[in-house]
Amino acid sequence: MARLFVAIDIAPSIVTAVARAVEQVRGLAPRARWASGETAHLTLAFHGAVADDLVPAVADAVGLAAARHHRFTLEVHGAGVFGSSRRPRVLWADIGGDVAALAALQGEVAAGLERVRLVREDRLFHPHLTLARARDPRGDAGLAACARALADPRFGAQPVTAIVLYESTLAPGGARHRALGRGELTGC
Repeated sequence: MARLFVAIDIAPSIVTAVARAVEQVRGLAPRARWASGETAHLTLAFHGAVADDLVPAVADAVGLAAARHHRFTLEVHGAGVFGSSRRPRVLWADIGGDVAALAALQGEVAAGLERVRLVREDRLFHPHLTLARARDPRGDAGLAACARALADPRFGAQPVTAIVLYESTLAPGGARHRALGRGELTGC
């Protein structure tokens, strides 16, 4: 079984800008588990356990979905939280730019994966970059303070030219990601 997800890689210049901003607020949530910039991505679909024999079909579905879409531009700016506004569980950077094109691409990816027998996630797609997670399951008030401190920054814009199918392997130092396939956005 493989843990798979489909994502858009984030440009190094944006990763650097986010990392600089995070360093300024990290002290507000010292108990949080902070995301690594090395694995920065915008998840379009996640599937926790996929049979190894389905992986080639998943890679094909990702390529087909990408080929049906034109390139577009996304922006990363500001921050928000998931969970209680007083004790949130996740701190994230917001995604802007051509979010209509992003939503269409994500929908196409999800539909393609359904055709190869992978169940679509129940929750609504909310594009974001995860910055930190609370270690305490009840949340972390420090993450709310971080979101307030990061409300205004603009981290940059990038063209979206491809999506990537990744395998995620859990390890003591954090998840490791390995690219299994890539789909180029070429348009109809």
